[in-house]
Amino acid sequence: MAVQSRTIANSKNETSQRILSAAFKCISSRGSASVSLREIADEAGVALSQLNYYYDNRERLFAAVLRAMKQEYVSNVEMRMASLRTLSEKAHLLIEYNKELLQTNQRLYRAFLDFFGLAMWSKSFKKEMNGFLNDISRVIENQIYPLTDGEDNPTSHSAAALTSIILGTTFGIAMQYLMDPDREEILNGFDILFGVI
Repeated sequence: MAVQSRTIANSKNETSQRILSAAFKCISSRGSASVSLREIADEAGVALSQLNYYYDNRERLFAAVLRAMKQEYVSNVEMRMASLRTLSEKAHLLIEYNKELLQTNQRLYRAFLDFFGLAMWSKSFKKEMNGFLNDISRVIENQIYPLTDGEDNPTSHSAAALTSIILGTTFGIAMQYLMDPDREEILNGFDILFGVI
């Protein structure tokens, strides 16, 4: 009986993951406003009623996609920062990682930016997006504070302020670049951020 329960649980988890992957693919390629739940169900290869069973409305599905994106981002940031010791190293790694993501995974950035837009108009999704930003900021802040400047001098930077500057600048550069990817010089904003921090 226990084996059967695990099999059912694994099957439910696989279906849920398939739906999340399909939703991410649809949102990142067409935008949340242009995608219907039926299109997501078709992409996932499930009946619309099955999608509704797992995620009973668009915002809950989109919130689950956002949480999955956050988990992937946070895991990668934590893993990459773990071996670094100074504030400068960790801040530069975070900037470099965000630049790399923009160049190699534009779908992720498109979905992030699309969700920012959705959060502007939906109170419940705004709460989800604020939670997303707060969680990511907290993980980054915990990685960079308390740190020294590399010479055993405590930094005068607030971890929260530094994180805010890096994330805000990163998303701003991403928005400009995704709107006009032929302007490679936009990516130089990351280099300027390196020089400032």
